[in-house]
Amino acid sequence: MLRIVDKSASEKTSDGTNTEEKNASATSDKERVTQILNLGKIVSMSWNMGITISSSRMPKVNKPFVRLTLQVAHGSGQIKTYHVTLSLSQFQHFREELSQTKKMMEEMN
Repeated sequence: MLRIVDKSASEKTSDGTNTEEKNASATSDKERVTQILNLGKIVSMSWNMGITISSSRMPKVNKPFVRLTLQVAHGSGQIKTYHVTLSLSQFQHFREELSQTKKMMEEMN
């Protein structure tokens, strides 16, 4: 978004910045936060665990993985399904992040 500010017509605040610049910056910040918060809402999440025994690159892998299936409702009302495959350590980190996020959201209410 392009904003043109006429500095000659704007007032200076105590810190030397223009009020119009501050208002434009605040609006821009609010728009960015809104875009971040409107990424979507998780409608459902399921997971399953598996083990990669071998791959086309490696004859012997034997590593566990977690496959997540997320259904996300976007602002338009459209629900999209996303599939994510994580290593066990990535899944554990993801689970911890979700737990911390849940606590923060509960504290806000």
